[in-house]
Amino acid sequence: MVPMRTKSGGKPTALHNLRCPNLRWKIIGMILLATTINYIDRDALSVAEPYIRREFNLTPKDYGEIVSWFLLAYAAMQLIAGRLIDRVGTRLGFTISIIWWSCANMLHGLATGATSLAGYRFLLGIGEAGNFPAALKAIAEWFPPAERAKAVGILSAGPGLGSMIAKPLVAWLVLSYGWRWSFVVTGALGLLWLCGWRALYWSPHEHPRITDKEAALLSNAETADDTVPMPWLNFLRYRAMWGLMLARFISDGAFYFFVFWLPKYLNEARGFDLKQIGMFAWLPFLASDLGGLTGGWLGAWLAARGWSWSAARQMAGFVVVVRSCVRRECAICRDGVGGDCRGDVRYATESGGVVHDSRRPLSRAKRSHRLGLIWRGGQLRRDAVSTLRRRRRANARLRARVRHRRGGAFVVGGVDYCAVAFSAQSVRSPTVREG
Repeated sequence: MVPMRTKSGGKPTALHNLRCPNLRWKIIGMILLATTINYIDRDALSVAEPYIRREFNLTPKDYGEIVSWFLLAYAAMQLIAGRLIDRVGTRLGFTISIIWWSCANMLHGLATGATSLAGYRFLLGIGEAGNFPAALKAIAEWFPPAERAKAVGILSAGPGLGSMIAKPLVAWLVLSYGWRWSFVVTGALGLLWLCGWRALYWSPHEHPRITDKEAALLSNAETADDTVPMPWLNFLRYRAMWGLMLARFISDGAFYFFVFWLPKYLNEARGFDLKQIGMFAWLPFLASDLGGLTGGWLGAWLAARGWSWSAARQMAGFVVVVRSCVRRECAICRDGVGGDCRGDVRYATESGGVVHDSRRPLSRAKRSHRLGLIWRGGQLRRDAVSTLRRRRRANARLRARVRHRRGGAFVVGGVDYCAVAFSAQSVRSPTVREG
C-alpha cells in the first residue's frame, strides 16, 4: 500500500479522497496547453506587425532588432531557467515562468515606440525560456521511461498548435479591438492557465489525488541516480548533447523565419491583408505538427519491430528530412510560401525524447538543465538568422537569390540528417537491469 500523499509541508487535503486515474496524462495535457499559450504570445507580434509598423514607422531593420532582443534573452536564459527550475521545483518554476511572460506580453500594449517594444520583447524572452525546461522536468517526474518519448511527442505539438491558433486569433483581436488589446488578451491566457496548473500539479510523492497504481508505477521507474548532482559543464561530455544542439542549430532558424517573418512577407510581398494572414498563415505550422507526429510515430513503429533505437531514429530522421527537402524544393520552384522547412526535421530528431529515453545515467534534476543547453544551441542560430533577415529589405531580391540556390535545400537537409544520425548513434538500446 502506498503511503498517504500530502501537499509539501501540509496536511492531507479534501482532495485526498478524490483519486484521479491516469493523472499523468492530464498533466501532460496541461503542459501542452502551456506550450501552446507560449507560442500564441510569441507569435502575436508578427501578426500585429503591419499595424504596429504603420503606427511607429518601423523599418525592416527596426523589426529585426526587436525580434533579436527576444531571441537574445531567450537564448541567454535557457541555462539560468533550467538551473532555477531544478532548485525551486517544477510547480513553482512553471508558475514563475508563466507569470513573468504573461505580464511581459501584456506590457506590449503599453509600447510607445521601437525601443520600448524591444524592451518588452526582451522581458518576454526571459520568461518564456522557462517553458521547455519545466515541461520536460515534469515529464521526467511523471512518466516512466517507456512513456516519455510519447509524452515529449505530445509536448512537441505545442509550438505548431500555438502558432496555428495565434494567426487567426490575433488577427481577429487586432481587427476587432486594436493591436494593443491583442497583447493584453493573449497575455491573460497564461494567467488563466495558471489557475488550473496550481490546482492540478504536484510531484508524484506529494500529489493528493494520485492513485496507488500510478504511484507504484512511477516508484518502480525511479533509479538511484535520480538525485545525483552534476556540474552543468559535464553535460558537454555527452555526444548526444552535441548532436542534438547541432540539429537544433541547423533547423531552428527556418522555423523562426516562419514564426516572425511569414506574416510580414505575406503582407508586403504578396499583398495579404490582416484577415487573409489570419486565414492562411497557420498552414505551415499544421505541416510542422504533422511532421512531428510522423517522425515520432515512425521511430517508435520501427523500434517495436526489432530495430535498435539508434537505427529507428536514424531512419525516421532520414525519411522526414528527405520529405522536407523535397517540399522545400517544390516551395522554392513555385516561389510560394511553401511547407514546413523545420517541422519535419526538428521533431524527427525527437530532442526531448532522446534526452528522456537515453539509457545513460542522467537524473531528473539534470534533465531540465540539459534541455536548456539543447534549446540554447538552437537559439544561437535563431539569433544569427534574425540578424541576417533584418538586412534583407528587398523581398524581390531575396526570392531571386533563393531561386538560384535551390540545391541549397538539399545541402541543408543532408546536414540535418547527419546531425540526427550523430545524436541517434549516441543513444544506446534499452538494457534490462538485474536484481
